[in-house]
Amino acid sequence: EARQADSGIFLLCSWLGIVLLTMDGVPTRARLDVLLRRLVVAVGALAILAVLQFATHQAYTNLIQIPGLSVNGGLVGIYGRDGLTRPAGTAVHPIELGAVLTMVLPIAIHFAISEDGRSVIRRWWPVIAIAIAIPISISRSAIVSTFVVLCFMIPTFNRRRRRLALCG
Repeated sequence: EARQADSGIFLLCSWLGIVLLTMDGVPTRARLDVLLRRLVVAVGALAILAVLQFATHQAYTNLIQIPGLSVNGGLVGIYGRDGLTRPAGTAVHPIELGAVLTMVLPIAIHFAISEDGRSVIRRWWPVIAIAIAIPISISRSAIVSTFVVLCFMIPTFNRRRRRLALCG
């Protein structure tokens, strides 16, 4: 019990350090936009990994070996449910994958809509990858969260964009 409590405290302190570093290291709105764009690209890559895991039935995360670190336990990147493959990407479980994808989805949609200086493909590939990866995670919480995200976002769109979103 003490080990689990110590582990929880270390985990909390590590996240607190990341939050404090971000608060001090992001001085302007432009830097925040750069950070959020990079987050969207990283989660888009995570979504592509999940789609690859789903299509090939392979757990690619078990092939990652970082020099200087030892294997503590194998990551299982593939789960099964009713004959379907449930990819976890780099997360521990497909539910975690779905939660991360759903949390970043509104940010990805915002940047895809609002940035005019980039090509359509560069703006929309993370949104499309995330939109494909959410249902293949076969996570009810991810599906419900996506529905909630869209219920809040779609009313803020103009009429044309709202029709496109509802068709999508």
